Amino acid sequence: MSITIPPFGSHVIKLRFKPTAAGVRQGNLTFTSNTPNSPHTIPLTGIGKSTSGGGGGGGGGGTDPEPIGNITYLSADGGKLRDEKGTGEIVQLKSINWYGLEQIGVPTGAWTRPFRTKVVGGTLREGMLDEIKRLGFNSIRLLFSQDCTWPGYKPETRNGYWNTTYINPQLNGELLTSPTQENPQAVKPTIEIIDQFVTWCEELELRIVFDMHTLAPDDSNVLATNGKWYTTAHPDDAGATAGAKREPRSEAQAIAAHVFLANRYKNRPIVCGFDIINEPHNCTWDRDPLTGVVGFYERCGKAIHAVNPDVLVICEGITGNIDHTPVGHEGDVESTTGLYQWSTWWAGKLDGVRNTQVTLNVANKVMYSPHEYGAYLMGVTMQPWFDPEGKVGSGYAGDLFPQNLPEVWRRQWGFLAEENIAPLWIGEFGSYLRIGGDPITGQGSDYNADHLAKDGEWLTYLANYCDTYNISFAYWAYPPGGDPDGLVGQAPAGTWGAAQDFKVTYLAPFITPVPVADLSVYPMAAAFGEREINGVYTLTLELRNSTASGIQVNASSDSAVFTVTPDIATVPAGGVLNLTVTYDVGAEFGVTHSGNITVTYGVGGSITIPVTGSAVAEPTEPEVTPIHIDLPPDAWGITAVGDSLTEGGEYFHNGWLAKACFYSNQYLRDRGNVAVSGSQVEHARDVQLPQILAMNPPPKMCVVATGTNSIYTGTAGVEVVKEICQTLIANSIYPVLWTLPPRNDQSSMDGNYVLWNDAIKAYHRETGIPLLDGFEALRVPGSMRARPEYMNPDGLHFSNLGYTALGQYAIDSGAFTAAPTDGKIALATAAGGNNLVPNPLFTGGSGGVSNNLTLASGFIGQQLPAEAGNWQRIIRPAGLTGDNTVVSMINMFAIPTGVPISLACKVRWNTGGLKGGTNMEDAAWQLGMQMMFTDAAWGYFPGALQVVVGPQGDSEEEGTMFMHVTPPTGANRLIVQLMSLSDDVLAHTADISFDVSQLTVIEGNFAFNSTDPSPNPTENANALRDSNNDALLDTNSSELES
Repeated sequence: MSITIPPFGSHVIKLRFKPTAAGVRQGNLTFTSNTPNSPHTIPLTGIGKSTSGGGGGGGGGGTDPEPIGNITYLSADGGKLRDEKGTGEIVQLKSINWYGLEQIGVPTGAWTRPFRTKVVGGTLREGMLDEIKRLGFNSIRLLFSQDCTWPGYKPETRNGYWNTTYINPQLNGELLTSPTQENPQAVKPTIEIIDQFVTWCEELELRIVFDMHTLAPDDSNVLATNGKWYTTAHPDDAGATAGAKREPRSEAQAIAAHVFLANRYKNRPIVCGFDIINEPHNCTWDRDPLTGVVGFYERCGKAIHAVNPDVLVICEGITGNIDHTPVGHEGDVESTTGLYQWSTWWAGKLDGVRNTQVTLNVANKVMYSPHEYGAYLMGVTMQPWFDPEGKVGSGYAGDLFPQNLPEVWRRQWGFLAEENIAPLWIGEFGSYLRIGGDPITGQGSDYNADHLAKDGEWLTYLANYCDTYNISFAYWAYPPGGDPDGLVGQAPAGTWGAAQDFKVTYLAPFITPVPVADLSVYPMAAAFGEREINGVYTLTLELRNSTASGIQVNASSDSAVFTVTPDIATVPAGGVLNLTVTYDVGAEFGVTHSGNITVTYGVGGSITIPVTGSAVAEPTEPEVTPIHIDLPPDAWGITAVGDSLTEGGEYFHNGWLAKACFYSNQYLRDRGNVAVSGSQVEHARDVQLPQILAMNPPPKMCVVATGTNSIYTGTAGVEVVKEICQTLIANSIYPVLWTLPPRNDQSSMDGNYVLWNDAIKAYHRETGIPLLDGFEALRVPGSMRARPEYMNPDGLHFSNLGYTALGQYAIDSGAFTAAPTDGKIALATAAGGNNLVPNPLFTGGSGGVSNNLTLASGFIGQQLPAEAGNWQRIIRPAGLTGDNTVVSMINMFAIPTGVPISLACKVRWNTGGLKGGTNMEDAAWQLGMQMMFTDAAWGYFPGALQVVVGPQGDSEEEGTMFMHVTPPTGANRLIVQLMSLSDDVLAHTADISFDVSQLTVIEGNFAFNSTDPSPNPTENANALRDSNNDALLDTNSSELES
């Protein structure tokens, strides 16, 4: 068998021992890897024993599934834990607490880091569970509330946030039914989230102890106020099942929650125990029906063991005073006056176990659990054992701190392990370990140098005590925040980092970090498959560095047909380096090529990646008969259904479709689109498609640009795409298929992408429906990834350059030519006449500036002669900085409402070789046209604001801008602007020119009227305003301030 183990990861190999006779059996397990010390040999031994008697475990009338992984159940052996159900090695649970389920229905942190290691946006991100394993922990205390086990319970939505506020789809999409942030219903039920968490822990062999930390979600805080396992008047009363906090809760509900989980995860030893109730107080250590926590532990433990007899039942202590009088000083005045009566931490009082032990039907399954904290918690007076003299006075006769600590623990709970009575698990221990506490939340601000010094000694003694008596422990906690704050650090915005080094250093006596592999490669082989002769193809290999330092590598190929670049490079710390493997097939047909890429690094480090490919003759593409549709005589334009890749803004048309229309000089005119961010194919069919069919006049063509958010569940959505196409055809509208564009944020969906796009292409060949190959338009040749400059930083959405490339490809590929053109736009060729725009050729004026043009400060105007096309040129000279907007503005008054208006113009520009970045504000040069309607008080109508932005690139560009809008009721004036968007960083190193001409009213011809009937109106509250809160519209000059 061959497997790939990801960085920071592990892989379980299950060995089955099936002896055929009694006696010792021996063997070896050998495996090879790409590490320098390969191969590895592990000796195997087993003892065959004759069978006798009956079996146990399981339950019911069937056979339970086999346990998953190498983890076995644990049992008590006096004061120790042992694996293999009590017959194996001593086990010390080295746990860490993880909260969140009891608060919001999902382990906290799902929004900020992946639970398992993965590549996100081209960067290798260590999983939180992988980090826990790497640091040397072997188990997790997983907090939950009863609601987590209730049918249909999902992560809570609070304060108006979406459910997915708690789960980042790119990081932890496994916890969503459909990884889109826009859909609040996409989150899985909490119990399915727990299922996934358990599976992840199985993969890493991290044991889980479930801790019922609260009864209801943590905002009810029932345990802190009540302290018992029930909040009904009597434990046997019925508990509430509905309401905002769904309280009160009964004993039966508490037991049912444990039984549900015990049964769900039976025969999965990774779930090794149940911490029955967190920090019970206001309780007694007996079997009193109202306060006796021992009785409740027994009732609950027996119910758990009725469905899962293998798990541990972990019983926390109560709180109260314990006598700490030193031996031999029982008669001292300090003792008789109670100065040695010291209260324990919550859960720390277990002295009652000497006389009253928890007794269950299954032997050797009880474990006891105190909690233990350092010198400081917020609002808590320092415990007396940290300063015994200060508590007792000058007559104190015992050991001083920290030598007194073993005796303190012995009195409270340590005797159970010391005297071999029962195993112990310190379910919580921790401290701020930083002067001033948590700098982000401000919690623990009173934590001082004295506290830190005491806590350093306290931790040293506690680690030694745990090692001496095989006491297990659980550090509080992994997540940041809390009192005290956790192991992981966070930024002010709530972004989690890695485990904080200073805390890991303090925990060194408890845990030993596990060394991890330094460099790995994915995939482990480069298989090109069959490729056409005379072609050149590429594949990408990821070198992943799991260390905290950069690693220099040398890459080489042993075959002439395969090359690799770069040959010398550095893999960044904790990051990824992409190696590009190129396959030059050559002209010989029927040849199979093979070779190896070798990567060397460090001292003797080497990875070998096999490379294969086959040369085949160029296939003959089947001829596709184009579909023909008889269009209605009034049909015009093109539109689209889809998701965020097509949607664009509410009124800001900067997407690929608008740019395709621009480049084609409006071969088909842009009707906008009805795409909705986050939507799936069903939404496109059921919600968006009816909007297309309701357009009047109807469009000629509609691009079915949907599927990106449906790919996670396979390719069933292709059938919905077909339904949409058939509905469009039935309504005399040309559909246009599209293949899903490549993405750079993940590779886990690559297989689904190939199947989906192949199915779309097959449907194109079958039906003749036009195809826009969005995948081919943007990808790196031979790769599943897009060219980086075409993508935003999230790796999923397009940059402006990506929109431009896709729009240009749509025109160049002929995808829109199935429908007849809307005809050449009749742009103005002369000034005057009845045209709405009095100076469409920008003639007249002085100093190179047309008489109806206003330039921003520092810009230069130049009017090109008539023989050159009557262009008005606007130049932004090199060195001019600032975020400027060039405005050419015309106001028209007394416009008729409800009558459509269409405007068009020719534009061209040269960016001087500058190329924009990934965001609008980073674009070197963006050119646009805006139509805005206002009322008599200069208040504008957001729903009728239209902006069309042209492409941006790195060379001279030319095209036709077009926009279509209907004036709303109440509109008084139409304002037309020609504008540019530019950036003061990327756009000031070269001259940039912008030419405009033939600003023409295509539809909506009416008499030009530039007289404002109300030149000095009262300013409307809805007026556009600048940063100084002044009205942007200057009602005296009717100009827009730049």
